[in-house]
Amino acid sequence: MLRNLADNTETIFKLVNEYYFDKKGTKLLIETTKNSKDSNSKAMVLLYNIQSQKTDTILKGLNDAKNYAIDEAGNQIAFVSERDSSEKALTKFYKLWYYASGQDSAKLIADKNTVGMQLGYSVSENAAISFSKDGDKIFFGNAPVPSPKDTTLVEFETARLDVWNYKDDYLQTQQLKNVDAELKRSYTAVYHIKQNKLVQLGAEDAENITIVNEGNTDWVLAESNQGNRIEAQWSGRTKSSAYIISTATGERKTVFKNLYANASPSPAGKFVFWYNPELKNYFTYEIATGITRNVTDKIKVPLYEEDNDVPDFAGEYGLMGWSKEDNSLLIYDKYETWKVNPLNKNIPTLHFDKKRKQERTKLHTGI
Repeated sequence: MLRNLADNTETIFKLVNEYYFDKKGTKLLIETTKNSKDSNSKAMVLLYNIQSQKTDTILKGLNDAKNYAIDEAGNQIAFVSERDSSEKALTKFYKLWYYASGQDSAKLIADKNTVGMQLGYSVSENAAISFSKDGDKIFFGNAPVPSPKDTTLVEFETARLDVWNYKDDYLQTQQLKNVDAELKRSYTAVYHIKQNKLVQLGAEDAENITIVNEGNTDWVLAESNQGNRIEAQWSGRTKSSAYIISTATGERKTVFKNLYANASPSPAGKFVFWYNPELKNYFTYEIATGITRNVTDKIKVPLYEEDNDVPDFAGEYGLMGWSKEDNSLLIYDKYETWKVNPLNKNIPTLHFDKKRKQERTKLHTGI
């Protein structure tokens, strides 16, 4: 039931399974189920324009749909749907659908046969979908097509056992705990709307993808701990590698390899930054040049927890944030905050009352 609070009128939608408003509250996206009492009825995806009170049918005759996303302007919609398989099918193939204002209905833009889709992969129903803020890109997930279950085997006559090898990435107990998440694991891909182009971004050795600047940049940040997981069983920490990946081509560039560090993108997308607990300093990687810089080596006070009393690297005090356009970053020590240039062009300065800045800067840096 949709009620207009200005005139108290109501519009009723029946058999609703899911519904979403766009960000501006001007449109209502509705998924309905088929009527079990009517063999001719079909499940549908509808779009209701609140101002004109007009309902458009986006997609009709589907078995399942999920992961709806609406762009910033409320003019584009993306979702995954499965509509070709029988109810008892052992393997179901989801596809990525796209609708833009003015279209008669949603159109299919990606499935397992789309150019750019990795061989043996298909669109994943377990990954969230999002538009870039500028509305030019759709980020979604794909995953290996699972092998169909062998129905000729009788379950109670089949032996069950768990086999562990010392070369496995994870202990057996952790493998069992993570089995459901691993079965649902997907890898990020991007669809360029204007170019009708799909580009694969994530992979088994780039499993964690961070979208930068709300998707508007031409790269994403990828991280992986592949090849370093066994060591974590006794070290307590896992080394990681970080990459930047082009959303246009899928080309990958290495930011760092095998460090006890977690990389993050700067808000405007000009840098990748991280704290290295072994060297006890912050580093930046400049996207435009590929240059890595130690940006806190001139700060003489500890940026880590001096009171750490466990047999592990001390944690950093952390980052307050970045200034506009990535011009500087603000880093905590135990008591104060330092303003640091990401290009390491200036000596870090204390970020507080101007009257005390000169005196405190001299005290802490010896300059």
